[in-house]
Amino acid sequence: MNKNKVIMKIHSVFPFDLFPNTIVLQKDRIDIIHRPFFFTKEVFTVFINDIRTIRINTGPFFASLSFELKGMMEEQNPGSIRFLRRKSAQKIRKLALDLCIKQAREKSGKSKKRITK
Repeated sequence: MNKNKVIMKIHSVFPFDLFPNTIVLQKDRIDIIHRPFFFTKEVFTVFINDIRTIRINTGPFFASLSFELKGMMEEQNPGSIRFLRRKSAQKIRKLALDLCIKQAREKSGKSKKRITK
């Protein structure tokens, strides 16, 4: 599987978010793209193995996602992405956490193999 292949991409909902933000999930990373104004963007890349947890807050219509990263203080973590469709936010969170678990298992499997040699 190609590491750069996009697994899932979601956007915040316009007009609730005037400049819709994007979350792009790939096999080894998540790109969080904030658009503060027309024709501008800030890209925050989070590597899957750096994720401590992904928080989801849901309401009747929308959800927001926030990421807590290993070794980062709260103010250094990427900002919350709001006004996401509930089902899309839940799905991308589940997929990202599954990738975290998979990488942790692969890492622990490799370390066990080193010990046995």
